[in-house]
Amino acid sequence: MLPEDGISLADVADPDIGIEDAALPPPCTTDPLPPAMRPSRQHLLTRLALYTWLELELDADPATRASACQFLDTLDALDDVRLE
Repeated sequence: MLPEDGISLADVADPDIGIEDAALPPPCTTDPLPPAMRPSRQHLLTRLALYTWLELELDADPATRASACQFLDTLDALDDVRLE
């Protein structure tokens, strides 16, 4: 939260850390709205990706880590998933 002593967002904006002073369009003005994923599917994919990432980073077995890496690659091939 910004203090109330006259400091504005422009005073603390720094694109290098992800704070940008940029004009944003008003909400809900995009027409038509972009396609959206069902929340239950998004939740399932998030849980799978997190579990797989934890295996990839923390498992001691190289075969398990390799399998996790391959699984993450398959997520990117899904039509309704975009990894960024």
